[in-house]
Amino acid sequence: MATENRWVEVFMHFNANDFSHVNFSTTVEYILCLPSSNAPVKRVFFFMNKIWSSEKFSWETLR
Repeated sequence: MATENRWVEVFMHFNANDFSHVNFSTTVEYILCLPSSNAPVKRVFFFMNKIWSSEKFSWETLR
């Protein structure tokens, strides 16, 4: 079962049993927006390292 479907079931259960879930739903919303990996950050560092490495050894930089 997908994560979002599981949370839909949980909130439907809360609504059916008249549980207040305002704070809980906000917390879950923040948790679900967190990235599951740091791959995008690693990609940025990889490309920046490539650019900086090539600039280090260029003639313009050495002058």
